[in-house]
Amino acid sequence: MTPPTASLWDFALALYAAPGVENICLRLQDDFQANTNMVLWSCWLEVQNIRLTPERLEQAHERIASWDHAVVAPLRQLRRDLKQHATQDHQVGSCRQAIQSAELAAEKVELDWLEAMAGDWPAETTPLALGENGLHYLNTLRVPKNLIEEILAYLVGREKK
Repeated sequence: MTPPTASLWDFALALYAAPGVENICLRLQDDFQANTNMVLWSCWLEVQNIRLTPERLEQAHERIASWDHAVVAPLRQLRRDLKQHATQDHQVGSCRQAIQSAELAAEKVELDWLEAMAGDWPAETTPLALGENGLHYLNTLRVPKNLIEEILAYLVGREKK
């Protein structure tokens, strides 16, 4: 398990790098328009024993929505669009790498904002139910219940190791 004192950035990098997590996050992103940072943040909050309430979720969405729409999503789309060309041309590959670095930096901005927002939220005195925060977020996206259970079982298993 990642120590509760880990920054959201460090936690997110470690969890995303775990086998299978990237594929889950990309599936949620592509099929349900999930924000990967919100998925990772909900897991981090759980490790911090901080409950993700509907009000907190709305506050987080409002904080990052315009940045995500105006900066992160266009960088992601541009990086994806260049993928096939990058294998054919070294210069395009270098350009794609630069865009990927910019995308990662933009995602770090989101994660820093989310972590700062949660800084004033108190931890619960009793442990949260496993997957509670992720369940709340994924339900707002109308992810099918069977898929939520599959994803949360995997993510919760990863974050608690």
